[in-house]
Amino acid sequence: MRGTVDEVSVVRFPRDEAANVLKAMESTGSWATIRSEETDATGNRARAELVRPLPTRENLETLLDVAYVASMLEEEGRRVDFTLAYISEEGARQLGHRAFPFAEALPLVPSRLAKYALAAAPLTTSFGVWPDAGGQLQVWGLTHHGNHTFDVDLTFLPTYLSVRVLRTGTFTAWR
Repeated sequence: MRGTVDEVSVVRFPRDEAANVLKAMESTGSWATIRSEETDATGNRARAELVRPLPTRENLETLLDVAYVASMLEEEGRRVDFTLAYISEEGARQLGHRAFPFAEALPLVPSRLAKYALAAAPLTTSFGVWPDAGGQLQVWGLTHHGNHTFDVDLTFLPTYLSVRVLRTGTFTAWR
């Protein structure tokens, strides 16, 4: 019928789903628990927020935009694949991951990310992304969460938001 928009023909970009993803994150698992608990004397809530940080909607939109656009780029004649980890350097260390901070943080922009993506194996190493003092997302370095070759399930399931580019225009966000 003319004048109506068919649901199938509506184009939605990853950032359009940020509100839904964030809502699901806030009501699921440990994030729901963290938000509902009062701060206790042992600091459990502070530690939980350190290793399971919840991004703002704007930060989530930026992460999804950058991952999507970077997945379209090529570097050295190859498509890039990578994983972004929304976690601070301190949070990564708390989880027992090896953290390799850059001498100077990189801006979180697709072209820079594509250039450095070839240096990290997306199954075992992620680009650590965290807001700077002004609230702008930046890549602080690499976090290596180990080799899962001998695990029953070879999939690494992080406690924090992880965005892994699988191929051009395709990525998964794990929370």
